[in-house]
Amino acid sequence: MCTTIGAVGCYMISFSTAREFVRRRFPGRVSWLQQKISEQNSSFFFLLSLRVSPLVPAWLLNIAAPLMPFSIWQFVFVTFIGSIPTNALGVQTGALLSKMQSGDNVLKANLHQVWILLFLAVVSALPAIYRPVGTQPYRS
Repeated sequence: MCTTIGAVGCYMISFSTAREFVRRRFPGRVSWLQQKISEQNSSFFFLLSLRVSPLVPAWLLNIAAPLMPFSIWQFVFVTFIGSIPTNALGVQTGALLSKMQSGDNVLKANLHQVWILLFLAVVSALPAIYRPVGTQPYRS
């Protein structure tokens, strides 16, 4: 929830004061995002894959979102849904590390936690590799 609130705050600041600055400062990245979103049949899944992907910085999505062809409500929903796997992965990693003792083997002592981490990593990667049936694959 805090990730969503922070992202919406950044969106609102960018929307009210920085749209032209962002457009001038990052013209290549903004035009790339606009082009990719216009190529997709579903901007929801594309935005979700960008939100979950570690390759696209979250700050760029937050400040460039007001320049994209979707509403703030879609941005809020995608940010909330897209931040769940990443936040859960961070929480599970912290829980695993807090239970470790010096010299412990992470795979042997906490196998259940490792399976949870692997599951969350796979879930986080799904939007990046998923594409609706009948659409072209994402092109870079």
